[in-house]
Amino acid sequence: MTSIVVCVGTRPDFIKMAPVILKLEERGVDYRILHTGQHYSPDLTDVYKELPLRDPDVHFKGLENCKTHAEKTAFIMTEAERYFMKERPEIVLVQGDTDHSLACGIASRKLGIHLGHVESGLRCRDWRVPEEHNRRMLDHISEILFAPTLQSVVNLSSENVPGDIILTGNTVMDSLRMVLDRVHAQPLPFEYPYMLLTAHREENVDHLESLKRIIKVTERIHRGFNMPILFPAHPRTVDRLKRVKLRFRNYVKVVPPMPYIKFLSALLHSSLVLTDSGGVQEEACALQVPCVVLRESTERVESVTVGASLVTGLNSKLVYKAAREMISRPREWANPYDPYNDCNAADRIVVNLMSRL
Repeated sequence: MTSIVVCVGTRPDFIKMAPVILKLEERGVDYRILHTGQHYSPDLTDVYKELPLRDPDVHFKGLENCKTHAEKTAFIMTEAERYFMKERPEIVLVQGDTDHSLACGIASRKLGIHLGHVESGLRCRDWRVPEEHNRRMLDHISEILFAPTLQSVVNLSSENVPGDIILTGNTVMDSLRMVLDRVHAQPLPFEYPYMLLTAHREENVDHLESLKRIIKVTERIHRGFNMPILFPAHPRTVDRLKRVKLRFRNYVKVVPPMPYIKFLSALLHSSLVLTDSGGVQEEACALQVPCVVLRESTERVESVTVGASLVTGLNSKLVYKAAREMISRPREWANPYDPYNDCNAADRIVVNLMSRL
């Protein structure tokens, strides 16, 4: 009988759960790492080798054959149930708002296994966003809700979730602390000055018009700032661009997904980041890099509140206006993702888990 199964399946999962896994190891807790395979490109999933973590104990294969959210969720739920029945863990630990986290969460609850949710309480309040469905459902079936910020505690309390709410801080801050010396030791990743772009969200890259608007955004930004743009492109985005035969102008340097340390260096040295990623919003805020969010809403409202980012959607005029404002702001905002100011979220999570074994 295993004490804890830690479920990971995407690059952000490995980054955010790495400090938790290392703390479990440090404290001698019996645990297993389940890799659900939601990200199956080595460019994304091999990030755990940089942190460094041991290889997962089990790795589901075949998710690349599933095309819809329902197929992916059902596939992982079935495989997770089979694995949980074999391992019989006392606690299943999931992170974030992905399809695989919801699938593992439902499978564990159906088997009567205690469920812990890292990064509970985030809300963008936009029902068009698939991740919003996942995170809300997970929060309402989890017994242990590890909230990263004070705002996430408020969100959970207002919804009267039945589980225990624990303010921990954000584990992405723990990960940053772990690698920051290595980040600073990296050579400049690109000609300076430059801007950084990331785009992978379903609402941005799965539709032809949205992709056209992203390209238009880069054209307006380059015209206004005359800076090159570095774009580490998610495989999903590259695939969509090829399908609709769209290309960026040559001032946008499209590269494969960058290793974690190298990407953080690229972020740290950029003049501005344009992104639809939640994790990048948090990292930019912590690294004092101005950020423009290429979405209609964000669940990382703390960054907006402290002045570290502005939300624009894909309107090129709004993006340009926000970029000018963000670049002119003093980089003196507080870091709301580390409420205890100690980068020790993982230890709080693990201590709480150990008290329940």
